Amino acid sequence: MRKPPHGCAALPPLPAERIAPLLAALVGKSIAQPVTTPRGPRYHLLDTVREYGQQWLGELGETAAMTERHRDYYRWLARVGNRE
Repeated sequence: MRKPPHGCAALPPLPAERIAPLLAALVGKSIAQPVTTPRGPRYHLLDTVREYGQQWLGELGETAAMTERHRDYYRWLARVGNRE
């Protein structure tokens, strides 16, 4: 798969083997909730955590920039995601 545009986070991607333990830790701390879907498990942040993050981005003046990065990533994914 081609490299996506810059992601939403400024951190490097996590190695695949670290993702499951980190998700389990977030669920264990009640920060994220697992949801079963026909396509497999998904995880949702609690609304209070999401709202805090949105407020924090607003205070930093980063809401517009993050929205654009999010949009660019999903546009890229829509273009190349089904080709691979």
